[in-house]
Amino acid sequence: MSKPVFTPPAGVLPMDRIVRPRSIAIVGASADPRSFGGFVQGNLDRFGYAGALHLVSRSSDEIQGRPCVKTIDALPEGIDLAVLAIPQAGVLDAVKALAARRCHAAVLFASGYAEAGEEGQARQQALADAARAAGVLLVGPNCMGFTNLAAGVPVTFEPLAARPHEQRPGVGVVAQSGFMAANLRDAFLGRGVAVTSVFSTGNEVSVSVEDVLAHYIGDAQTRVITVYAEQIRRPALFLQLAAHARAAGKPLVLLMPGRSARAREAAQSHTGALAGDHATATALLKSEAVVVVESLDELLDTSAILLRYPQPPAGGTAFMTGSGAMKNIALDFADDLGLALPELTAPTVDKLTALLPAYAVAENPLDYTTIGVRQPGLIGELLLTLLDDERIGNLVLAIPVGPEMAQRDKAEHIVPAIARATKPAVLVLTGDGSAVEPFFTEAIVASGVPLFRSADRALRAMRRVAAYGEALQRCARATRELAPTLPL
Repeated sequence: MSKPVFTPPAGVLPMDRIVRPRSIAIVGASADPRSFGGFVQGNLDRFGYAGALHLVSRSSDEIQGRPCVKTIDALPEGIDLAVLAIPQAGVLDAVKALAARRCHAAVLFASGYAEAGEEGQARQQALADAARAAGVLLVGPNCMGFTNLAAGVPVTFEPLAARPHEQRPGVGVVAQSGFMAANLRDAFLGRGVAVTSVFSTGNEVSVSVEDVLAHYIGDAQTRVITVYAEQIRRPALFLQLAAHARAAGKPLVLLMPGRSARAREAAQSHTGALAGDHATATALLKSEAVVVVESLDELLDTSAILLRYPQPPAGGTAFMTGSGAMKNIALDFADDLGLALPELTAPTVDKLTALLPAYAVAENPLDYTTIGVRQPGLIGELLLTLLDDERIGNLVLAIPVGPEMAQRDKAEHIVPAIARATKPAVLVLTGDGSAVEPFFTEAIVASGVPLFRSADRALRAMRRVAAYGEALQRCARATRELAPTLPL
């Protein structure tokens, strides 16, 4: 059955003309390529931005072959998006001038607003009032802008290397921190995870995390939504959107610092946010199946797994290895995490016993001993047998990288088997930073199998994936129980 078409709730700002602008004006354009305006123009040129690009510069008549106008008043009417690469002192007048030219929205990089104490809060309130009166939507202030990788629209002062438009289904990132938005983008791309868009909201005078979240829910190419938020400013709307994300089959993975008093104070000084009761907020978020994580590693790892397996089933984790030592470590670590490693059903034990050598024990975690050296194809059979067990919802396979010949065996036999898994299954190559041959890496990337170099990180992420599977089941059950009984 097809999923219902998403209609944004009341109060959500329209984002399409911002993230896919037909026209952009850079206010504060500069011939200096290392100025904020220069960086934005350079990014747009390298990405081959196809829309109309207008430059406003007091000091230049043309930049890189493009003509400039001296003032905002000389811009054409109806520009979708302006980039305010100007000092804070000129921002209010610029917003009013943009309104007179019927500009839809503006990105503001400048800092010194609510994150800068009482005076900054007063400046931000004046900015918010001016933008609201002018009818101009603001992204920021105190942000790094955004990059729509699917459409090739990099509206940020961070210099970016050119890259093709992303065609694959991927992760949509939104963060109140510009640094964190960029960090998540680089981390995902570095491990071959597709990213559709990266959005930094900063102090959120107009556009907030909730507006970007709604955009991602309605965007067919975005399959997982990754959020870094120091405060959820519109909690009722956020929870409503979380329910919509769940209904759309899009996992929402959230890192929200603030468990400690010092983190809450730091959030206040960073974005001017007033962090509330973290424990209560977490409980409410989890009730809507938001995947609330506790670290940056978990944010990245869990998002990557859920992109491959967005609807994980309920069930415990299977851990599989060829090392008794790794098995014992996994048992202790899973116990510390509170991660269930359930006993296998009798039919699964029988099937495993028939495949394993007589000295191996058919149990979870499974140590298949050294048989994999002689029969690398057997590991795939064992893995799929474990995943067929009704008590198992996901699986972690931890194997050494090994010498070149062993890597070829794994690339040819093990990777294709994991790729056939319909339940979440990840590959851990132990050995920390030991070299992986290019052909092995290429096989893993082509398969889409989530790769880890740390069993600890894989198990932490699987704890979140397993909890998400349970939450989906719980929410579906609650929906059925609350549904009204229709008359016959």
